[in-house]
Amino acid sequence: MMRDHKPISIADQVFEKLERDILSGKYPQGEILSELRLSGELGVSRTPIREAGHLYTSEAANEGASVA
Repeated sequence: MMRDHKPISIADQVFEKLERDILSGKYPQGEILSELRLSGELGVSRTPIREAGHLYTSEAANEGASVA
């Protein structure tokens, strides 16, 4: 039986990793997270970092949270 396998984009993977890190307290509240820093930490280019940031702010807006 073949299973449908939908690959997860790098931006989605970055989003999930950042969400876990933020919720775990890795980054203190109010800390500025630059694209350059995160791309170095995660070993990806800045584009997926930027895309994940857009996803995160969109999700936060849907939940009524504030993201600076």
